[in-house]
Amino acid sequence: MIELYNLSIDSRILVLQIFRYIIEDCCLSPEEPIPGKRKKLLVQMLTVACNSEQVLHHVYPDGLEWLESLPGWTKWGVPGQTGLLHLVSGTLIERTTEILGGRALTEQIVREICAAVKFLQVCVPWISMRYPCL
Repeated sequence: MIELYNLSIDSRILVLQIFRYIIEDCCLSPEEPIPGKRKKLLVQMLTVACNSEQVLHHVYPDGLEWLESLPGWTKWGVPGQTGLLHLVSGTLIERTTEILGGRALTEQIVREICAAVKFLQVCVPWISMRYPCL
């Protein structure tokens, strides 16, 4: 999904919508009838995909054991990963800079910015619920 994020604006919007819906269903809607095992796995994968390796080291000093079973992964995800939150904030900064620099505001760019903001809106409450120390 992270690789898909970097393909195009349209794929970026799709990835942000998918992650937003998963966060809403798994973390912000406790009444959703998601089986416990599946919900746990989805929350774990969200945690890894949304956070950088550095944040995962901070929050999980001993790592997440199950991640080591994935080829090419460590207990803290893929070495050097920046995480979706970093990518999204970077995209917002990049688009804002371009617009302030005179780039024409197209419908596609507006959709991308809106998808990024909506994603961050659901991530902020999820992160504060999940990691009160951050």
